[in-house]
Amino acid sequence: MKRLPGFVFSVLFVVIFMSVFSSRLLAQRGPDRQNRNQACFYTDENFRGDSFCGNLGERVRNVGERFNDRISSIRIFGRAEVTVFDDENFGGGRQTYDRDVPNLREWNDRISSFQVSGGEREGERGGRIGNERREREPRNGACFYVDENFGGQSFCLNSGENERNVGGRFNDRITSIRIFGRARVTIFADQSFRGARQEVNRDAPNLRFFSDRITSVTVR
Repeated sequence: MKRLPGFVFSVLFVVIFMSVFSSRLLAQRGPDRQNRNQACFYTDENFRGDSFCGNLGERVRNVGERFNDRISSIRIFGRAEVTVFDDENFGGGRQTYDRDVPNLREWNDRISSFQVSGGEREGERGGRIGNERREREPRNGACFYVDENFGGQSFCLNSGENERNVGGRFNDRITSIRIFGRARVTIFADQSFRGARQEVNRDAPNLRFFSDRITSVTVR
């Protein structure tokens, strides 16, 4: 059997070292009091056990052996929100959180990679959703609510506007829709107006089948 060149062994050593080192580095990073926008991950429920934190804008392709498939709770600080993934390199199933989660339940011991974004960037990701838009009811358009009977957090769109991705705060969380004027809404299960769809042309205090499934919408 031929011996591998020396530089190949060197590359393998560096890869293994970086993998171990990055895992240890994550374990040493606790909440940063100077950073108001971050997400922290814990191996036990109720924010206990080993932990590490990710800062705004950070993308971690692999949380390392110490935390892979072991995260059970997440704390959110400031305007941060985190999208977690089943697999490394942001693959597999995904879920976004914008508030503390003391028990991840169906996502318990599943997370392998994550990315931290900020609430202030939501308009950038989702198009035009912002605090100002949520408070204003259009004359001809629609408003979308996270609770039944038009309750909870909401945002509104005028006729002719659309959202390719409603963002982590509203993705798979919309439960009711109010229609204003002659507007007609088409809701989609996936981003970029794909997947299952349904048209709504009157107030829907409970979306039933489409409740907590909407990712993109069009208003006309």
